[in-house]
Amino acid sequence: MTLPNRLTLSRFVLTPVFAVSFYLMRIFGSGAAAAVFAVACVLIYCYMEITDLADGKIARKRGLVTDLGKLFDPFADSVMHLTFFSLFVHFRLIGFIPFYLILFREVSILFIRMLSMKAGVVMPANAFGKFKTFFYAFLSFLVIAYASVSVFEDFPLEFARTAVFVFHALSYLAALFSVISLAVYFFSGVVKGGALSAISK
Repeated sequence: MTLPNRLTLSRFVLTPVFAVSFYLMRIFGSGAAAAVFAVACVLIYCYMEITDLADGKIARKRGLVTDLGKLFDPFADSVMHLTFFSLFVHFRLIGFIPFYLILFREVSILFIRMLSMKAGVVMPANAFGKFKTFFYAFLSFLVIAYASVSVFEDFPLEFARTAVFVFHALSYLAALFSVISLAVYFFSGVVKGGALSAISK
């Protein structure tokens, strides 16, 4: 297995570890145990986001791009971000509606990617897709940072309410960018790219 694929695999394996850590951090709320899980969440999150950026760059720079990587990397990214957002929804840090739209987008785009690869159509990254990924990371960072710091610091009620309101608003923006990027990918990979007609023959 190539280095980029190993990095992707490590991110995939760490996703449930992050999920358990975040959940227990919120359940404990404060104290030594919550602090340990808070630090673990921050470290795991930073590692996953850094490797998310690094694996693709390493693969292209060293000529290590593989068919496995083309499918595994976006799949691991989707699992990672959907895990983040499902936790945020569970603890009412973002809304259900934007989460559902993001979930719909991520599942749909994986199907479109498989459809395109089967038809031999390459789906290049587009500006909306890249910005969507950046926004996912930005929103995740804000929520994880807030949740982790709250273990050590009791925020005033008004500040906490404002923070959650901002997270909800940003989650709707993330959902909007998700839907737009899905439409662009669908048009470029399926309609314009001819993926659907290619596999229908």
